[in-house]
Amino acid sequence: MPDGDVLSVRFSPDGTSVAAVEDAGGQHVRLWHLPSGEVIGVLPGAGHFVEARAAFTPDGEELVLAHQTGPVLIWDVDPESWREHACMVVGRSLTREEWKELLPNQPYREVCPEYGP
Repeated sequence: MPDGDVLSVRFSPDGTSVAAVEDAGGQHVRLWHLPSGEVIGVLPGAGHFVEARAAFTPDGEELVLAHQTGPVLIWDVDPESWREHACMVVGRSLTREEWKELLPNQPYREVCPEYGP
C-alpha cells in the first residue's frame, strides 16, 4: 500500500510493473511487480515534487520522473543496477534498515564488498 498520496501512476510497456509517485512528506517512486503484487523497490531522491509525473521508456528498462519546475530523473528499473549506484553514492554497504526501506522484498546481503560492512 502507498505511504501517502499517490500523485502519478504508470504501467510498464509489458504490463508487469507499475510505478507510483507518492507524497509521504517527501516524494519517492514505489515500483511494483504486478503478477506477485510485491514491491520491487523504492526509488528515493525525488525531492519535493509538485505535479510530479513518471513514465517508462518504450523498452521498459528506465523510468523517467519529471515535474514542472525541476530536474528530470532517469532510473534504471533493474534493482541490480541500484546496488551499483548505492555503493557509489554512499561508499559503503547498505545497512539492514536502508536495505529494508529501498528493497523491502529482497533478502538482505552485503552488496559493496569493496567498501566493507
